[in-house]
Amino acid sequence: MPAEIWRHNNKTISKLMLTEKLLFQIEVDPHQETADAAEANNFFPRRIELLPMTLKPGSPRRGSSGGKKNPMQKQREAAEK
Repeated sequence: MPAEIWRHNNKTISKLMLTEKLLFQIEVDPHQETADAAEANNFFPRRIELLPMTLKPGSPRRGSSGGKKNPMQKQREAAEK
């Protein structure tokens, strides 16, 4: 599809595709021929996006509450005593 399609509506576009086959997945612009700032939304069904995670020194780990114990941890410790 040409880039001019965005002149009329820069939020959404639609394309009708008729086929006798059952579709399991669709990928828009697989050869990256358009200037797409958000390539993660070019797939149906949506793909899981893996993002790098970095920890800063002194910051709590992911899933941690910074040294505070959650109710399950407190209950486990009470049961062990």
